[in-house]
Amino acid sequence: MLKRFIVRILGCALGIALAARYINDVQIEGSVNSLFLAGLFLAALISFLDPLLKIITFPLRLLTLNLFGLVIDMAMVWITQAATPGFHIQGLMALFLATIIVYITNAILWIIISPLLKS
Repeated sequence: MLKRFIVRILGCALGIALAARYINDVQIEGSVNSLFLAGLFLAALISFLDPLLKIITFPLRLLTLNLFGLVIDMAMVWITQAATPGFHIQGLMALFLATIIVYITNAILWIIISPLLKS
């Protein structure tokens, strides 16, 4: 459980760093500490709040073919940028793209690292 959370923190921090690198309206100010803090906060939201929200919004996600799940994920990234000093996203399109980058980065990192955690 702790290993998975650490991988999630690294994936979120890496995804935020990639989003800040490739999207003009996403900025990380300061040092690696603000990037790590944003990754930690987003990983905590994903680990604890996301399962609850996905259960509560299941009928709506079913009706929209899980597109509402993307809205939930965008809300988590938005809450993270609002609560983390030094992490700023300006605009809805930048938020959408940053969310996609963070979640693809998490998925790829998990595919690469999960076989190593089982041994």
